Amino acid sequence: VGILLMLVAYLAFSGIDVSAKWLGLLGLPALQLSFMRYVGHFAISSVLIFKGGVELNRFDTDHRFLVILRGFLLMSSTILNFISIQYLPLTLTSTILFSAPIMICALSWPLLGERGGIWRWSAIMLGFCGILVAIRPFDESFHWAVLLSVTGAFCFALYSLLTRKLSGLVASDTMQFYSGAVGTLVLLPAAIMLWQNPENAFQWAVMIGLGFFGWLGH
Repeated sequence: VGILLMLVAYLAFSGIDVSAKWLGLLGLPALQLSFMRYVGHFAISSVLIFKGGVELNRFDTDHRFLVILRGFLLMSSTILNFISIQYLPLTLTSTILFSAPIMICALSWPLLGERGGIWRWSAIMLGFCGILVAIRPFDESFHWAVLLSVTGAFCFALYSLLTRKLSGLVASDTMQFYSGAVGTLVLLPAAIMLWQNPENAFQWAVMIGLGFFGWLGH
């Protein structure tokens, strides 16, 4: 069941990347698209958390700092990814994103105390070599946006580790709510200043769908 859920999650993440890439090629700003990814997430999460009542304790948690930090890491990952896919092919950004699980394995010991054996560490080293082959850091075709994509993958890795740490301590609906709220509030000023209306209903639907894909995947 867990494997199936992860496959559906990555299918949703693919929907985010493809939609953002297409809308970015049409000229819509990356920060506007990032805002739409979170305002939709925030709207759905708010409906789910409010359906049980509007008591303030439903939003309270003893781990508020970590929950908000988790939201900032996810937002940073999204912004960096949306900017990088405007300059890089999706095949490359997706390959770089696959470095996130490698970073998670490497950091799970110092941050979570979860040790990996010789086979796991061998896979980590081999994976990093594969990423270097993909990004070709010393090749003439190297693009600076690769650095944004790698940093975005690192932010996503830290976000995932925090999710693992908070799992069972903070309700999933609460974490979803804060993830959407942080991205929405921080990106709102930039979205207002840079806003460009899509040209037709289909583009509007794809842009609004960013939030649904984001909520569904997470």
